Amino acid sequence: MRQCDVFVNPSERASPAVPFVIVLQSDAISHTATVVVGPLVKADGLRANQDIYPIFQIEGVRVALSVTELATLPRRMLKHYVTSLDEERYRIIKAIDLLFTGV
Repeated sequence: MRQCDVFVNPSERASPAVPFVIVLQSDAISHTATVVVGPLVKADGLRANQDIYPIFQIEGVRVALSVTELATLPRRMLKHYVTSLDEERYRIIKAIDLLFTGV
């Protein structure tokens, strides 16, 4: 499990609106039982600020990273790896920076 890895949302109740989660926690912090994730919410019609809510295409689904809804999940719940968004790392970190620093 690495930073920017995308997994199927383990919550069946939330998965219709939030089909995936992305690991945001640094690879250097791998000894914890939980991991910080961001929800990748369906972005149909979303025209929000893409700096704070970057949009991606995953398995044909348009999703946005909702950095305002970060959470932790037990690592053991993230079972179904989908892809890595490492090539989008700059945009992801930019959104997190904007959330916490405002710049």
